[in-house]
Amino acid sequence: MKVHYSTWLIFLCVLGMFCLSLFFYPRLPDRLATHWNAQGQVDGYTSKTAGLLMLPMIALAIVSLLLVLAQIDPLKRNIETFRGIYNTAILYFLGFLFVVQAHIISWNLGFQVRINVLVPVMIAVLIFGLGSLMGKLRPNWAIGIRTPWTLSSKQVWMQTHHWGELLFKSAACIVLLGALWNDYAIVFVLAPVLSITVLLIILSYIFYRREQKQNALKADI
Repeated sequence: MKVHYSTWLIFLCVLGMFCLSLFFYPRLPDRLATHWNAQGQVDGYTSKTAGLLMLPMIALAIVSLLLVLAQIDPLKRNIETFRGIYNTAILYFLGFLFVVQAHIISWNLGFQVRINVLVPVMIAVLIFGLGSLMGKLRPNWAIGIRTPWTLSSKQVWMQTHHWGELLFKSAACIVLLGALWNDYAIVFVLAPVLSITVLLIILSYIFYRREQKQNALKADI
């Protein structure tokens, strides 16, 4: 089986996260700040070992799951037609986790950037990046806007993901405002993300019903 070059890049990124933790391990205190509240204040600590292994392990788990899902997906043939895009989406998630890991390390080394400024920027980049890939995804069960209606019709899938691309990019701009009004960062992050999730589910149903009516009219002619 041929392995796409981006798959190797994914595992190199995960390995890089483990190496980053290993490199800074001797330089960090025994207890690490690893959690912040909505005001950007530290409200959670953990041991150095757990704090440095947590995100690389999460990254490895997510990567392994998504790569396995791609292999056992009933629509695996579709995934192979956009495998580079599929792996790029995984790399966006890895990039997000890498920045979180770098923030934890830098904070505990004394370089303290406010988390409620950093997080909206990170999430905005992630959402915009994933949005830019939406229109290139093809029907599958592993990644994308998977509703009963998008998975029942290729046309509905394409229409929903076209709108998904527009809405994700628009939401990214709203999320980015959270970095400017960081006291309300949580609102700027959650409101657009939840809104577009609900809206895209509704749109997929509308597109499906429209297609069904068009097919029924054609059958009556």
